[in-house]
Amino acid sequence: MIDYSADAKPFPYLITGKPDFVDKVYMVEIVASSQATTTSITLPMITVKGVPNKGFFFAVYYEGTNLRVYPSSLIPF
Repeated sequence: MIDYSADAKPFPYLITGKPDFVDKVYMVEIVASSQATTTSITLPMITVKGVPNKGFFFAVYYEGTNLRVYPSSLIPF
């Protein structure tokens, strides 16, 4: 096993203030390799209450009449 965490490229995500339907928030490191290079990124992953054995990278939902995304990126896409 190789630890790539020192080379991980974190993207800033706002993970505080999770909605009521979110159970847990994890940070997942994804490693991509080719013959020339290896790189890794760290992304948030959430579990949802009442949905066993599944993880999601984002949730899109309505809060009142406003469309929300959780976790939200601090960098606009």
